[in-house]
Amino acid sequence: MLRQVVAHLEACSVRYAVLHGWEQIDRLGDSDLDLVIHLDDLRLAAEQLALWPRARLLQVLQYEATSFGFVLDSGPGRDPRFLTVDLTTDYRWQGRVFLSNSELLGGLVRKDGAWLVAPDTELGFLLLKKLCEKDVIPGDQRHRLQSLVAQLGDRGASVFDQLLGPRWGGLVRARMARGEWSEVERDAAELRRAFRRHALRNDPMSAVRYLAGELPRKWRRWRAPTGLSVTVTGPAARDRATAIDLLRTELMGPFRRTAEIPLPKPPSQEGGMSATLVYLLERWSPHLRAVRPALARSTLVLLDDHAGPKTHSGEGRPNVRRLDGLVPRSDLALDLGPDPAGAAVIARERILDHLHDRSLARLGLSRQTVSAVSAPEPRAAPRVLERD
Repeated sequence: MLRQVVAHLEACSVRYAVLHGWEQIDRLGDSDLDLVIHLDDLRLAAEQLALWPRARLLQVLQYEATSFGFVLDSGPGRDPRFLTVDLTTDYRWQGRVFLSNSELLGGLVRKDGAWLVAPDTELGFLLLKKLCEKDVIPGDQRHRLQSLVAQLGDRGASVFDQLLGPRWGGLVRARMARGEWSEVERDAAELRRAFRRHALRNDPMSAVRYLAGELPRKWRRWRAPTGLSVTVTGPAARDRATAIDLLRTELMGPFRRTAEIPLPKPPSQEGGMSATLVYLLERWSPHLRAVRPALARSTLVLLDDHAGPKTHSGEGRPNVRRLDGLVPRSDLALDLGPDPAGAAVIARERILDHLHDRSLARLGLSRQTVSAVSAPEPRAAPRVLERD
């Protein structure tokens, strides 16, 4: 399927390159794909992924101001199969812009039906991604890094020196060449500081450019979060737990994490206004402290509600009914009823449909657009950018 994604973008004349992993694409299966996109083609790439008839778009996750994760469902019928296509125009992380668009797209290589970044660019990208974002380098990427170090020779040495400086660059290169991965991972924290220090030295304005894009991104995440809150109601705790576990297991693909939060018990009829106000406080406190921040971090929040929909509607209790509009509401509600397992399966489909509609809307599209669209006419052939 990932090969088909690349072929589709290329047919639409999106200027792209695979950042890493293409050599193992068939062995790794449909997991994720990292692509760098020309600055002018990011919108086109996003629309074509959303309109692609082979899969439905579920999420658009914004990792950085210039990096997005498109979560697609390519499964047949009601058997979801998730894959993630990450699109970026540069490489940035924690206050620094390390690799620009022209640097990533310079000197592309055509191999096995796709455009790949140059080997030295791949080396720099893997060094940054694995040592900045992770503390552990997986086995297959250890092998790839070691292969690139051997293949590039002095060109590879200049990549290490540019990103880490001569001292750390030479040391890390030698350790990777010898396969001393535990020593490399042990110094990951110090290496992250060296990466950031040398990025600022190489380009003093990178921190300003990073901040200019990061503040609007933070605001968009809070205003229009990519997480989803689902209230699971039902009288039996065991049924609710079963449904929540099912949803957590089967819906990890479109979300970065999951969270389960219990809801407080509504006040009894004899509680009066004071008990109702305490109840509202108990609802709003976790919502502001835990639920809303989790939604902004692309979390599937499952709210465990033992009371049931009738109880929360305030039937027969004027105090609850009168303040019902002030209670924070979830995006979707699941009433388990007599068939908890069946209700959970139906809820999964409702959630996927909701995500699909929401993602299309945020791109200015709709289901009608997706149904009516035909394959676009190719523009000019993709250009290979030359290095500056």
